[in-house]
Amino acid sequence: MALAETTWRLRTFAPPRRVPVRAVLGLALAAAAVAMVYSVNRSAQPRTVEVLRATRDVPVGAVLRAVDFAPVSEALPDDVVQVLVPASDRDSFVGRHAGQRLNAGELVSLRQIQPPSRQIPPGQRLYTIPVSPEAAAGGQAVDAGDNVEVVATVNKGQPDQARTQVVLPRATVYQVGRQGTSYTPLGGGDQSVGDAKLTSLTLLLASDADYQALARARWIGDLDVAVLGAGESD
Repeated sequence: MALAETTWRLRTFAPPRRVPVRAVLGLALAAAAVAMVYSVNRSAQPRTVEVLRATRDVPVGAVLRAVDFAPVSEALPDDVVQVLVPASDRDSFVGRHAGQRLNAGELVSLRQIQPPSRQIPPGQRLYTIPVSPEAAAGGQAVDAGDNVEVVATVNKGQPDQARTQVVLPRATVYQVGRQGTSYTPLGGGDQSVGDAKLTSLTLLLASDADYQALARARWIGDLDVAVLGAGESD
């Protein structure tokens, strides 16, 4: 009886077993690492999404139309999907101006459909000059994205004293303004305004010095614009 009582007391007051803290912590860290690796690998794995592909070449500044895009299903990783335009958003940006050039057959990125005004490089300027079709390569030959040369002629009414000089050896046409379609770019072969007369050109100028030279020339002489050929040097 005494022996049984002693055994019972020893069992009753025996210290609790210690939890292996280090082992539990190690298991938790290992589980977290496995979960992280799984998450990273999963995000890197391609998944099929509906995005937009350009159906034709569209120059910068051109008005975007629904026919410029076609929805396609592509297997892409998440980091690529985040920079592309979902097919479901096509109608929301139709009518905007292309912020960057679109190339036929390529997937369309969000940056390409952002308003061009948000993507003017630091230090550059947009400047609009009034022009007539006769003063700008016949009018119909000028398109958004073209490189042009701008010259100014002073004393145009007096042939003996008239002088013509180059104001800008090279500038990029940002937008083309035509009668009834004020400052609407004509890039991408938009036939809806093909008969409208040229009224203005908005040029992307490389520096403040170019802006000052053009602004001064505009008020002291008559401006003419010539379209430069591809690859033509300044």
